[in-house]
Amino acid sequence: MNIFSVVGLIIAIASFILAFYTFVNAKIRMHFIWGFFSFSVATWGLGIFKFTTTLNIEKSIFWWRIAEIGVIFIPVLLVHFVLEFLEKRKNKFLIIFYALSFIFFFFNIFTDYFFGQLRFTFGQFYYITPTNLYSLFILIFLGSAIYSIAILFKEYGKKDDIIKHQIKYLIIAFAVGFIGGATSFLPVYNIDIYPVFNITIVVSALTVVYSMFKYQLLEIKVITTQFLIFTIWFFLFGRILLAEEWKERIIDGILLIMVIFFGTLLIRSVLKEIK
Repeated sequence: MNIFSVVGLIIAIASFILAFYTFVNAKIRMHFIWGFFSFSVATWGLGIFKFTTTLNIEKSIFWWRIAEIGVIFIPVLLVHFVLEFLEKRKNKFLIIFYALSFIFFFFNIFTDYFFGQLRFTFGQFYYITPTNLYSLFILIFLGSAIYSIAILFKEYGKKDDIIKHQIKYLIIAFAVGFIGGATSFLPVYNIDIYPVFNITIVVSALTVVYSMFKYQLLEIKVITTQFLIFTIWFFLFGRILLAEEWKERIIDGILLIMVIFFGTLLIRSVLKEIK
């Protein structure tokens, strides 16, 4: 395995858990939408893990198609979640967006027009090259992120204080997640920056789920603390998966357990302070 495959595995496992947790605890439609969003992110992560661990071109193409299924539905589900959160359920743009998503899904699964030939990158795995259709999809992907954040900004001044706090933290979570996730597109266009920053989407999704079910709002101090702690957890977990010797895995495993324990205490301490 390589670092990118470890990141993909972490994204897949964490997002599947988040999706399951969300569906089990869902009470309103917004929760179900976020559950499907998390499932799409998990599908993307699984695809990343599989295509980065094979040198067979045919298998790489297959798993790239699986990964792109998740990528295709991430932006539309995000927009749907934001509109549902703001109670703007009658939106013609959303219908068009879903229609485009299913069109992209069709071309991804049943044709060779969605992405181009594969090229070997970083001396480790195959990466796709863009087609005109894929470039159009990228524009829509980025446009959806900007649109989601823009309508949250627009509604910010119209809401009461509690909703304002929620909107503020949603903007932070979405901005961090999409900026990190969008770096995965760079190698598609021969900008060979190693795509590991997409792990930020897990932290963002976790923040949204946590705030939906545990607290009506999260102070920025909590978000910052959680982000740093979860990053350390994921880093140590990745080291365990990449370690070549059992001694290294045991040492990193013990360190991970200690960091989880003390990190949990720190988060609880911050929450208690704020409360």
